[in-house]
Amino acid sequence: MHIDLKEVTPHGLHISRKVNLTLPPSIEEVEIINPCFVELNVTPIGIKYRITGSIELKLMLQCSRCLESYPFDLSSDFDLLYVPIEQMPSEVELEMKDKDANIAYYSENKIELSELLQEQILLALPMKPICSQECKGLCPSCGTNLNVSSCNCKAVSIDPRLEKLKQIKELLNQQK
Repeated sequence: MHIDLKEVTPHGLHISRKVNLTLPPSIEEVEIINPCFVELNVTPIGIKYRITGSIELKLMLQCSRCLESYPFDLSSDFDLLYVPIEQMPSEVELEMKDKDANIAYYSENKIELSELLQEQILLALPMKPICSQECKGLCPSCGTNLNVSSCNCKAVSIDPRLEKLKQIKELLNQQK
């Protein structure tokens, strides 16, 4: 699916629709549940195009504490500037600046919409997905999901390399 830049009038182009997306196979922990709702405004600036918009969709993520899947509502706004690929700097000239993070390139008078949306979804994902702030995670000894049941494992002993730091901490607490 792509945006044909020949259809963009001097006043711009507005796109509002649901899009069925798939994520790259390397993103195994994320599953798209429903179609992505996309709202886009394409504004011509000479031979460049500014695309502002938002995406909304529901995903299934894997909690990084308990490893259970949970639903996640993703909503993200973006603002990108598309420049003809002929104006892409050479590797010698390429030194990324903060303002360059919002620049993308197009060729053949079209912008690939699915790539743009996949990129925005990946950028909006939480770095460490957690099903809830109260998630207790897994027992480090036996692997039991502590949100579902408890286990009879002893409290985790301290790493012997850190034993001296524990003793110092206890001494400081006694002095208070």
